[in-house]
Amino acid sequence: MTNTCYMISSSPLLLEILKELSYVSSLEIEKHTLLPFLNNHQLCEYLNRKIKTLDISINFIDYPITSNEVDLICKTFSNFEQLHCYMGELDNLLSILRQCLKLSIINIQPISEDIYIHA
Repeated sequence: MTNTCYMISSSPLLLEILKELSYVSSLEIEKHTLLPFLNNHQLCEYLNRKIKTLDISINFIDYPITSNEVDLICKTFSNFEQLHCYMGELDNLLSILRQCLKLSIINIQPISEDIYIHA
């Protein structure tokens, strides 16, 4: 499988591309690009059905994902199984784990608090 990179400026265009690429099940996208797309209900429904792996990157102008963004992302991608993203708060990670029941792989960078697991 090859990686394809598109510069997409509108949610209708992204929706049309995803419809044409029926085999696509993963999405790598910068946070500041993704969030405006989540206002398109039809696109969100399609993303929820198709995307199993979501990689939300940030650039030098972005901040880690906030709690409001976590809720929106979890609502839109409720069927995703893998998540890769940048997050600043432990509470946001816990929120994702509570909301995303199909999630089996998660890669979060960096959380500002120490995480301890007690057996």
